[in-house]
Amino acid sequence: MIVYKAPIEEITFILDSVLNIDEQYQNISIYSDFSEDLRSAILSGAAKLAETVFLPVNAKGDIEGCRFLPDSHQVDLPEGYKQAYLQFCAEGWSSLSASIDYGGQGAPFILKTCLDEMFASSNISLSM
Repeated sequence: MIVYKAPIEEITFILDSVLNIDEQYQNISIYSDFSEDLRSAILSGAAKLAETVFLPVNAKGDIEGCRFLPDSHQVDLPEGYKQAYLQFCAEGWSSLSASIDYGGQGAPFILKTCLDEMFASSNISLSM
């Protein structure tokens, strides 16, 4: 059985101790809401999705792949991919760093980059 454990401690260390993200963003008003507690909750939530939703369907993507259905002009996805992607969108992960003006959550792009790493590590084809 394949196991993926998101490296939250390492990501937090980089954000806090190496990049000193709080100090970097303290004078940027659009990022003032992204406290350490909120970042921790976001990282934990993304880790849970990566570990429990993206990873379990990873092998299906390798085995089944996607198929174009010429009669209906649709793409048949591997089992579980549609549900995983719909959950990803419903939980707001796809709009994390998008501007609030356009319905996004306005998170710093560095935070989205950390999440992208988790999602790609657990299921690169689905994360793309």
